[in-house]
Amino acid sequence: MSRRNILIGGGAAIFLVAAGSATWAAWDLWSHSATPNSEPNIQPGPKAFISGVPTLRLSGHKDIVRYTRWSPDGKQLATAGDDHALMAWDIAASLKNSSKSLITIKQSQQRWRLNDAINYYQISWTSNGKKLMALTKSAETRNVIYQFDLASKSPDPTIYHNSSILDSDFSAPIYWKISCAPKGNRFVTSVLSSESMVLWDLSDTQRPIKTFNTSGQSASLTATILAMDWTPDGKRLAALNSHQQVLIFDDTGKLIQTLDLSDRLGQIKPGAQDLLQERFALEWCPNNSNLLAVSNVDVIDIWDIQQKRQLRRLETDDPSAHQSNETDKTSPFPWYPQVCGLTWSPNGRFIAASFSRSTLIHVWDLQNPSPAKSKYGNELQTTLFGNPGHANTILDIAWQPGEGRYIATASMDNSVIIWRVEA
Repeated sequence: MSRRNILIGGGAAIFLVAAGSATWAAWDLWSHSATPNSEPNIQPGPKAFISGVPTLRLSGHKDIVRYTRWSPDGKQLATAGDDHALMAWDIAASLKNSSKSLITIKQSQQRWRLNDAINYYQISWTSNGKKLMALTKSAETRNVIYQFDLASKSPDPTIYHNSSILDSDFSAPIYWKISCAPKGNRFVTSVLSSESMVLWDLSDTQRPIKTFNTSGQSASLTATILAMDWTPDGKRLAALNSHQQVLIFDDTGKLIQTLDLSDRLGQIKPGAQDLLQERFALEWCPNNSNLLAVSNVDVIDIWDIQQKRQLRRLETDDPSAHQSNETDKTSPFPWYPQVCGLTWSPNGRFIAASFSRSTLIHVWDLQNPSPAKSKYGNELQTTLFGNPGHANTILDIAWQPGEGRYIATASMDNSVIIWRVEA
């Protein structure tokens, strides 16, 4: 692999990390958890997929919405973004009152305000769907994890922190990404500019279970975790790092497998030395704990963990996803189309994704026997929808667990749209 720099957009700190033999310059300025169906009588869907119909528009946020997650039962939706707000929406109740036309909802069921903006992979539902765990992208907030109880009338969160570390200590961890196991009481946090991840139990707010190292291979620069997700059975955890690796851990934090992503940048921009990358995503298939989808610049790679090989690669030919803007022309860092968010349908048949600069939803039918191919031989989307819909880039996307009748999209236009995708 040739040597090149990648600028990672997402938060408030600048740090250097290594990507295999490439070097990534990361500027964090700017996965989903696939949760098992908690109601066993519900058959994973959608049964009859259709191009999405906009049903609800959630307009409670005052700034960019960067992340959205369904509750495990698929009845509530959590949203968060640049307005420092974390919101919980009762989607099931709102859908009962829906009509054939798009309904706008301005008031969420619950709303909490944090001390800074909330980025992708910085909120997660507990396995019982009764609480939300949250982080912010503030580099000044050290050794702090927030928990919000949906049943509580108090706006104040429960605070988790490692009591063995002084908050005044400059080396105190800045927890950066968070993911709750879909079963049991465990959750994991990554640490900014560190190869460490921390495993916690919800019952203990002051002492984590353990801290474990995420270094997949020796490198001269520190890796940073960019996205993570638990298998539906909660027995394995996948973490995408800035070495362009996916690390697979068991539920105790033991590293059991490392996947090296292919050099997509070298394929699309031979000889390129720099690339601006804004988002990263990965998610396990809800009904097959051996299949994992992970973003790789502008494509989605599907891996079979058991076979230890990449099975498929998904790409889009959406013109809007390939269009640069005026800011890109003056930026010192070249821009290229890239995946913003991805999500599996509950039945494992479809993958939906969003792309930078695009207001559309891209869907691949993995059972399509003859998919169209790009010039690189990658599978192109089966369905493209979303017009009318969002007025700006869709940053995140999440498929409703269970029946899979709805997809939620979070956008730079400050809104979230719920799309019906089942006939």
